[in-house]
Amino acid sequence: MRILKHLKADWFKYGFETLAVVVGILVAFALENWNDTRKEDEIERDLLEQFREDLRSDIESINHVNYWYEKTIFSCEVLVDHLKNRKPFQDSLKTHFDLWNDFEKLYINSGAISNLNSRGVELISNTSLRNHILKMYNQQLPYGLKSNDYFREDHVHMSYKVHLERIEPILWRESAMPNDYKALFEDQVFINHVQWIKNAAMFNKEGNEQLIADIYALIGLIDQELEK
Repeated sequence: MRILKHLKADWFKYGFETLAVVVGILVAFALENWNDTRKEDEIERDLLEQFREDLRSDIESINHVNYWYEKTIFSCEVLVDHLKNRKPFQDSLKTHFDLWNDFEKLYINSGAISNLNSRGVELISNTSLRNHILKMYNQQLPYGLKSNDYFREDHVHMSYKVHLERIEPILWRESAMPNDYKALFEDQVFINHVQWIKNAAMFNKEGNEQLIADIYALIGLIDQELEK
């Protein structure tokens, strides 16, 4: 009988110790998972903040490009008005003869999206937000870059020949002088080219304004996620 009691005590002791070990392992495992989840949440938060800053910077870059589009559009309108209506030459036209085909290159930040791609897109836990981010960086921003670059690099290269055959560059973004101002009254190729540049600049400016609106919408979604 004493032996049986002794065995029961030993089994109870060993069972308790085993249970304590198991509970300890489970608690440690739970704490490790909690720590890992917390670290992932911190990384996600830092990444979303990086996206927000990159996108804000992109808006500034797009606005800068649009600022020069506005100057281009205005200069084109002034030149077409003077040439079509055969108005006398004025010194103020020197600036417009320089700016009618002057444009800025668009730059977009890629730090946050490169960071996300290297870590795995699943790091963004909100599926809807993740899809909006991927759409922005896989479709909307690349299209904006392509559109602006195509206009600046390809179209403008065609304009330079038209420009330099007729216009003497004096000071960049300040002054240029036509070789024969009155001859431009009859130069339909030049007038058409100026109108074409104006239309293309308007098209890209409107596209950029829509892109800015889409970026602001995405920043709003990021702000909502960070507030949770």
